[in-house]
Amino acid sequence: MTGKEENLSDIKNKALLRSEFVIRYPGYISQLEAVVKLEHLPAIEKLRALDPHDVVRPEHYFNSEAEAVGVVFRMFLRQISK
Repeated sequence: MTGKEENLSDIKNKALLRSEFVIRYPGYISQLEAVVKLEHLPAIEKLRALDPHDVVRPEHYFNSEAEAVGVVFRMFLRQISK
């Protein structure tokens, strides 16, 4: 393996795959629900109703779990700004 291939391998090992995102998505929504004002609960319910498979493309992966959480938080912010 070349140095470049090893680096890509390391990145993939640390990455959060789409399948992991799908599994963890309900937990991300629960984290949000625990800290938002009651007036924003309808936005939480809209996010909860989404199929996490539809949120990211099949080939997508996240560089970290923080990036995955950030996607969900941005989705929430878009919902409450409507």
